Amino acid sequence: MKGLKQTLALLFALALTAGAAQAASFEETQALAQKGDVNALRELGGNFEEGKGVPRSYAKAAEWYRKAADQGDASSQFYLGGMYEEGLGVQKNAKIAKDWYAKSCKNGFEQACKLCQ
Repeated sequence: MKGLKQTLALLFALALTAGAAQAASFEETQALAQKGDVNALRELGGNFEEGKGVPRSYAKAAEWYRKAADQGDASSQFYLGGMYEEGLGVQKNAKIAKDWYAKSCKNGFEQACKLCQ
């Protein structure tokens, strides 16, 4: 029984440590995004879209993806196109979705090219 308590205590401590590391990582990512780092912008979009470390918010996801997409990030252009296609966090708009897919394809994102055919 003592071994089980020690194991549970260790697992709990590890979970707390992982949570703290994730919070620090989110703060670091946010700081980079505020400086315009395209990878950080895209990552924050994904965090908000998936509710990873933050409450899920499609509107905030779309905002962060848009900032990266405006810098020519093909992945973010693709994700933003999907948000417009589905109406997640933005007004559903097939034309805008298609435009973002086309930009993403032009920037080399193959999956977007398949949607443009």
